[in-house]
Amino acid sequence: MIGEICTILAPKQLRSKAQRMLSSGLDPAFVYRFIKNREGAVSENVLGLEVDFANKSFTRLCGAVGKSRGADFDSFKMYGGRRRCNLTDDGTVTAYYGDTAYTETGRLEQAVTVGNTTYPIGTPVQVMVEQPKFYYKTKPLIIESQEAGGGTGFHLRKVQYFISDKKLTGFKLHPAFRDENGASVNKIYIGAYEGSVYDVSAGAYIDDDSQVTDF
Repeated sequence: MIGEICTILAPKQLRSKAQRMLSSGLDPAFVYRFIKNREGAVSENVLGLEVDFANKSFTRLCGAVGKSRGADFDSFKMYGGRRRCNLTDDGTVTAYYGDTAYTETGRLEQAVTVGNTTYPIGTPVQVMVEQPKFYYKTKPLIIESQEAGGGTGFHLRKVQYFISDKKLTGFKLHPAFRDENGASVNKIYIGAYEGSVYDVSAGAYIDDDSQVTDF
């Protein structure tokens, strides 16, 4: 049961107390509940990854242990809460993937009413992915100074990354979820597909990376 606890994130005093409780013969389930009630210590709220750049190795931590990519992570809102949608130029979601009004043609094929506004057929829409907010924590383990070689700063050689859809002690809201005034937002929208340029006169997409577009 103690293996289910993300002791990496628990404060040192809390980790020590949990180990003492286990050593004294207390029921591991009781110890788990004790840890679970403390902030930022439970694996089910946190996904972690340890990256060893020098040895090119990656180790899953906390709630990520034993999981495989894909559906295993859907219980975490920052993954399972993602939804493909249509977004108008004014930032309004007109439909989600699976809705009858959803389209990938670039324009609405049927009128959609959102609140008091009706968007007519032909309204330009983008295909986006709605990304719920999440919090993160970075724990450097090995850093290498660059001063000896005449440089400045440090190289990160080994680090642990943690993310959570809950606000936990020591975690920060990812900066992508701040608006222009610094206020937090619950979700952002990311392009579902890579952008491309279509040459109307040639009737074809430009696929040779020519820099001909004037934005």
